[in-house]
Amino acid sequence: MPRVSLPALFRFFLVLTLALTVLLGVVDLGLRNAVTPNGIVSFEFCGYAQNCEAALAAWGEHGRALAMLSMGLDYFYLFAYSGFGCTALLLLARRVPAGLVRFTAALAWIAPLAAVADACENSGLIQVLLGNPAEHWGRIAGHFASVKFAIVGVSALWILFCWLGFVVMGRGTARP
Repeated sequence: MPRVSLPALFRFFLVLTLALTVLLGVVDLGLRNAVTPNGIVSFEFCGYAQNCEAALAAWGEHGRALAMLSMGLDYFYLFAYSGFGCTALLLLARRVPAGLVRFTAALAWIAPLAAVADACENSGLIQVLLGNPAEHWGRIAGHFASVKFAIVGVSALWILFCWLGFVVMGRGTARP
């Protein structure tokens, strides 16, 4: 069985993440309105704003169908972006100074936890879309969305910092 290199996996996840980002962005356009100005992201936190029912009413049946499509696509997206984050950080761990290797590699293995949180968030949002108690499921979805965005945010900032500091500026060391 042929082995797949880490750079090849990175490129695969990068292309998949970019393609799904565009597709989800197109779907999201149909979810933006006065109640959900940020589309699906507004809905992810509707339990905190206590406006889940208002979002569903503003969307109507067509919007609910789009939101359900977004949830379905997001299960592919969480695989893509977590794979991208993990492989990017593992590749960067080869370029950072020795004192940052462990942190960068550890963050690479924490990045997939964002996907787990995202899947739990999606499950809660699907319950809201199916008409189950929005106050309960919306709040649960919001908690998991907060965890997801915290992990993704820290990972993205660290990727950017390492890439700029140790790849673009050439201050890093190349290791196999």
